[in-house]
Amino acid sequence: LIHVLPGDKIAVDGVVVGGRSAVEEAAFTGEPLPVLKTQGATVHAGTLNLDGALVVQAVRAGDDTTLADIVRMVEGAQARTAPVQRLADQISGKFVYSVMGLSAATFLFWRGLGPKVFPAVVAASPGGALLLGLQLACNVLVVACPCALGLATPTAVLVGTAMGARRGLLIRGGDILETAAGVSAVVLDKTGTVTRGRPSVTRVVECEAKNGPWRGRAGATMVQLAAG
Repeated sequence: LIHVLPGDKIAVDGVVVGGRSAVEEAAFTGEPLPVLKTQGATVHAGTLNLDGALVVQAVRAGDDTTLADIVRMVEGAQARTAPVQRLADQISGKFVYSVMGLSAATFLFWRGLGPKVFPAVVAASPGGALLLGLQLACNVLVVACPCALGLATPTAVLVGTAMGARRGLLIRGGDILETAAGVSAVVLDKTGTVTRGRPSVTRVVECEAKNGPWRGRAGATMVQLAAG
């Protein structure tokens, strides 16, 4: 049994066996309003106990909780490859051999024909034709290497899914992220899931009172009185 005090986060998935309190489950359900939990109600790890003490009998803990399942789903989403990533991997695999061939051809050119075609360049090189050929071959290999092509797509998918998870949006993989780029309309089945759920004052309209106790009161003072 676990005793959960007001303001504590519930650490396990379990069943309430004692106490009465409101629990915030917005991280799981998207609903901003707290849910009243009494004896026999189920609670989830990662939710916040608000105003009362609860006694919870643990059912699932650690890696078996619903929160752990969500974390594993996010990690699996980051590992899933998008179609554009598979295309980039195929192009990179073939492009590597082309780059290696160009590098070898550069070395052979400066080792054989280079001194005859460009004698001044070879003469200016302190290491001669051999060192110049190796240097230029390495330059071709480094500059034309398709590392950026192979790394850009998985890095973008990783960053996109991670940023979505931090904002409460769980993306199941890179293929879903790529498909979402063509979405033109989003349909929501209920209200409250895309807002903060906490009303706030956006504007105060001041009406001048000609007499009475509210005469001369500024808008800021009225807001302070309304807040209690």
